[in-house]
Amino acid sequence: MSSRLASVVYALMIGACGVLNLINADELKHLLPVFIPAGVIWVYLSGFALIGASIAIMQNNQLSRPVSYMLAGLIFVFIFLVQLKKATSAPDNMKLIYLEDLFKDAALAMGAIIIGNFKRSKSSS
Repeated sequence: MSSRLASVVYALMIGACGVLNLINADELKHLLPVFIPAGVIWVYLSGFALIGASIAIMQNNQLSRPVSYMLAGLIFVFIFLVQLKKATSAPDNMKLIYLEDLFKDAALAMGAIIIGNFKRSKSSS
């Protein structure tokens, strides 16, 4: 029961991040690397992906497992395209803050993998 509650709370937070992506797309597009064309479209797509992943995790059905793994992959893309750049190019007084954001995103990705693994172990029983 507590693992299920944790999954739902995790999904709600991921969904909230997706909504924030949609609301703040114009501000977030500047965080993307310059080599990615049509930056605002990618921000919207990632927002919808986060909301979709949130819904799939909360439904707790056969899609929850693959969606959890895809969510982890998406978060790792965020880490490599956004967080890593911010952490390495920030002024010295901000590096620690951006590095902490990178670690938090890595923890979110690991949480998605744990949710996917939990769904797998429950369905094989």
